[in-house]
This record gives sequence, structure tokens and C-alpha cells, in this order.
Amino acid sequence: MCQHRAALMPVKPAMPVKPATAAGSGLLSRGVSLVLIGALLVVGLAVQPRYVNAQSPIEPSGYELTFPAMGTMLAFQAFPEVDTDADAQVARVFDVARREVDRLVEMLSDYNADSETVQLTQDARVGQWQQVSPELWEVLQVCDRWHRLSGGAFDASVGRLTSLWRKSRKSQSMPAAAELEDALRHSGWQHLQLDLEQRRVKILLPGLKLDFGAMGKGYIIDRAYDRLANGGLPRALVRAGGDLRCGAPPPGRQGWRIEIARLDDRQEEPQRFLLADAAVSSSGDLYQYIEIEGKRRSHVLNPRTGLGVLGPRMVTVIARTSTEADAADTALCVMDDESALQLAARLGTIDVRLATVTSTVISDPAQRTLGVRMTPGFLDRLAR
Repeated sequence: MCQHRAALMPVKPAMPVKPATAAGSGLLSRGVSLVLIGALLVVGLAVQPRYVNAQSPIEPSGYELTFPAMGTMLAFQAFPEVDTDADAQVARVFDVARREVDRLVEMLSDYNADSETVQLTQDARVGQWQQVSPELWEVLQVCDRWHRLSGGAFDASVGRLTSLWRKSRKSQSMPAAAELEDALRHSGWQHLQLDLEQRRVKILLPGLKLDFGAMGKGYIIDRAYDRLANGGLPRALVRAGGDLRCGAPPPGRQGWRIEIARLDDRQEEPQRFLLADAAVSSSGDLYQYIEIEGKRRSHVLNPRTGLGVLGPRMVTVIARTSTEADAADTALCVMDDESALQLAARLGTIDVRLATVTSTVISDPAQRTLGVRMTPGFLDRLAR
């Protein structure tokens, strides 16, 4: 993996910190970016920092490390205890967390031919039981669970379709029917078997490729956050693209303040909420999409059709972990609103906001109609 240099800098939370760039097209990248400004997190939108329930005019010092990873900018932010050797502690723990990110990116990459993920689906290994690392086993179990929960709307076996869609985005044209049909034939979660007792996997279909872009970023964020928290930094946050996980809030505040990106600036008012000891993830076509013949399609693929989800559409999920939020927003983005809200209600562990713009002419703002639906839990967060 190419090594990048990144500076560890102390920051005052009352001062703006350098915002992350929009998500790129690299490994596991997703379409909605989060910008961090002090203690205010903004989904795809930068505003002036405002703080909640400040207890003292003296702002505590925090630290942030930002570096490129997974096709976007990944950032750690932490507020150490005042009686610690903060500089040394933060530098050490941030380094441990960053190494964990690098290790897991290598493992879950669908670009690197030597990654454990790519090696798992090599034709020579088809039909054989294979032992996998504990981390890859956890990822496979999450994918299996969400495939079942979503009735197939979540499918991590669509690597061939993902590759085809990347080419379409570059050429700004729909894939040929024959190519799409071939990629669909080489996809399908039913072509994997998981042995729960011995924690091993068998690939049944030659040519099948895995792509963990639908939840891999969330999993890596969780693992990095665990390194920060276990290293003595419970007031910490990890963010990358449209995903973040946070612990206890900065000193003197009730939570990290989140603002949701507006899918349609003309029809939406800013919506904000506080978050602590939880995760939030957004998925949709705010940044990554292709528009052909008046139809806007997301980079989020429907595994049944092989095509990008029709938009504009954005799904935001709040969950206990980033892994859960990341997997959920992808599945719910593919599902229709009614099915998505029913699944959220059945689970009872996630709060969801669905925003969709319907239009006969996407390029004409006057023809757009915005629809926003959310679970009672999400609505309650906005009302606090």
C-alpha cells in the first residue's frame, strides 16, 4: 500500500478544522461526505461552528489526524483527559488506529489482487472450504445477516456489477445489455456457503467477485474507533465519507452536533441533531451518480437489476455501530420506502431518514418534488 504522510495537529474545538474532501472513486468510497468543523459535523455541507451547552469560556483542546484512505479522507478526532501527557498519548493511539485502518483496507480491498478478499474468490478455490481471518469472518457474517434481513436488497457478491458500473460512470453511458446480463449471472449471495461452526466459507460460482463497499467502510471505522477508545480516548470520533462513529462528546457538551445534507436546497430546511456513543451513515447519489436520458442513477446498485438506484435519493441511518449503520443505509437505499420503514420498525435498533426527489425532468428544479419520511426515533432526535 502506498504510504502517505499526515500531520498530527492539536486543534481548539472553537476553531474550524480542515474539512474533509468529497468522497472519491477509490476503495469502498461512498457518495455522501461528512465535514467536521469543531464539534459540528455536517453531512455534505459546511456551516459555522456552534456548540451545545458550553460549561466554560475556555475551550478544551482536541486533536485531529486526517489522512487519505478508502477513496476519501479519513479523520480521527479526540479530546484527551486533561491530566494526561496528551501529545504523547494521542500520537501513540492515533498511530495504532491508523495502522489498523491500513491493515483492514488491505484485507478487504477488491482492487488488490493479493488481498484476502480477492484471493477468496479465485477460480482455483471454487468449491473448496476455506478458512478465513477473524475479521473477514465478521464481515461475511454481517453481509449474510443483512442479505437475509433485506430480502436480497443487500448483496456483497456484486463485485462484477460494481466493476461494470465504474466503467459506465467513466464513459457516461449505460452498460451493454450483454455485459449486464453476464455480470448478473456471476453474482448472487446464494453462491456462498458459510460454515458457522468452523468459521469457513465456500464459493460455489466461478467468476463471482466480492465487494464490501456496502459496509466495509463502517466496519473499518468501528475497528479504528475501538483502538482509540481502548487506548484511553473515549471522547473520540472517526469519520470517512458518509460514515462516522463517535464516543462520548467533547467536554462540556451533550453530543456531537450533526447536520444532514440537503438533497434539494430549495425545498429542505437544515436539520440537526446531537449524537454520542453511536454512529451515523448516509448513502445515496448526492455526489456519485450518472445521469442518462433524463434519469439519475446512484452508485448504489440494485443487485436484482444490476443498475444504480434511481434518484435523487439519500438514506441516513443512526445505529449503535458504524458497521450496522453502513450496511443498513445501503439496504434501505435499494428498498422502497414502505419496506425500508417496516424493516427499521421490526429491528427497533436503528433510526432512519429517507429523502427522495421525484421529477419528470431531473435537470429542471421547478419540476422536482421532495419527499422525506423518517422513523419516530429519528424525528424525536430532530425535536430535541
